[in-house]
Amino acid sequence: DAPLKESVPEPLFAMDLILKKGLETPQYSSELKNVKRFIQGVFDKGVEEFQKISQLEPKILPNLFKTQDKTVLKAPARPETKPESIREAGKLPDENLWVYKLWEELGEKVVTSVEPMYEYLKIYDKYAPIIRMSPEQFVKQFDYNPENPENSPSVQDIKADIKANIEKKEKLLEEIPEEVVVSIFKINCMDVRKILAGKFDTIIKLEVEMIAKRCRRMGEDLMIEYDKIIEKICRPPQNIEELTETREYMKTVPMEISKSQKGITELMEVYDMLEEFEYKLSREELDTRWTVFKYPKMSFELIDKQSNFLEKEKERFALGLEEG
Repeated sequence: DAPLKESVPEPLFAMDLILKKGLETPQYSSELKNVKRFIQGVFDKGVEEFQKISQLEPKILPNLFKTQDKTVLKAPARPETKPESIREAGKLPDENLWVYKLWEELGEKVVTSVEPMYEYLKIYDKYAPIIRMSPEQFVKQFDYNPENPENSPSVQDIKADIKANIEKKEKLLEEIPEEVVVSIFKINCMDVRKILAGKFDTIIKLEVEMIAKRCRRMGEDLMIEYDKIIEKICRPPQNIEELTETREYMKTVPMEISKSQKGITELMEVYDMLEEFEYKLSREELDTRWTVFKYPKMSFELIDKQSNFLEKEKERFALGLEEG
């Protein structure tokens, strides 16, 4: 025979766990102190409705009853105050004492059932720093200072913090369930879960944008650097002196390109980093990426082309001097 599964009682009530503005710990959507009054009120409502049940005999055998007034079954009622349980001289105990005791016992059980709800809230005390945290203020520690770039956090520092925040978010989502049963209550934790995880999402988004901003700055600086190189190579010489100056400069270009190659490699690594974090590059950013990547090869090709041009210009200047 298949073993019997242990039956898990269904929760009687549902509540949302919410985070109210200005508070550092979540709260329940309904006040716990009102639960006892609500459940005892349901009990009273049931007793009142029971008192409205009509007798069947007058309806089934109307000829046997002289009056057609509505008659109801004799039903118990809860006394407003607790009756004395001791028989007084010449007086019977209140026959509804048992109803009051049931109502009273129900209230005590509700109070006992609510206690674990307060204990569950304490679990969220450790998340107070996350609730207080402002993502915009948090990421300021990674701001780039153009006046002191050496002491500014690197893109690798930002990447490390992004990974750390991804791990914190994943851990938080493992710790906080979408819903949980505590005592006789089912608690919906989705709202708090979303808000806390959203703090990390915002930090991650802002930090990825920080990397993208650094990437754009790096690309712009390299493009300016190479544009200057290309401008000097392609500048048309007006005389033999300028031609000689251009030729001498072109001899130094390979060294300049070699020095800038490190910056290009770092830039490509940053682009790869952005792709790792699923950042969507704009058309302009894509153009910058591949333009900078091709700059060294393009510069060398330009030097070869310009060398041939300058050789012809040298002959033209020489003829001009002879004719002069």
